[in-house]
Amino acid sequence: MQTATNSNVYYITDLVMLSFLVFFAFIVRKSKRGIMPVAVLTPMTAADENEWKRVNKLNATLIFIIFIPLLVANIVLLIVDRSGRYGLTFTLIIGAGIFVYYAILMAYTDIRERRWLAEQKRKGHPVSEFEFAFPGVSKKRLITGFIALVCVIITFMILGRVLNF
Repeated sequence: MQTATNSNVYYITDLVMLSFLVFFAFIVRKSKRGIMPVAVLTPMTAADENEWKRVNKLNATLIFIIFIPLLVANIVLLIVDRSGRYGLTFTLIIGAGIFVYYAILMAYTDIRERRWLAEQKRKGHPVSEFEFAFPGVSKKRLITGFIALVCVIITFMILGRVLNF
């Protein structure tokens, strides 16, 4: 039978990770354009302060909507589930939440950027057809952030197992 400290490893690492994400959302909401390295930075958000605010407001709102309920559920499970039976399952649910978060953010940014590029083209600014068809910079940025977040999750999981908390 597992001890209480070994059985709660997943919940504790999830708690740290979710707390970090919620803290990150507070920072993103107040960040100035181009300061946050993981915030959504595209040619559109780099050029237009209003688009920067709009996209990063959605970024922070999505984190609050998806991850605060998961944080509360994690705390409840940490208290209630002494055996740690659902720890890995809950971690996988958090992973699915991260995937949904990035998918929504990527789609929203892509749509906003296509509209912004069309507007720039109407104003006579040079916009290549390739850039209009594949805005892509936002996708690269979001995919890089997703990979970094997965690495953070894996690091927390490994640290949790090594430190046995």
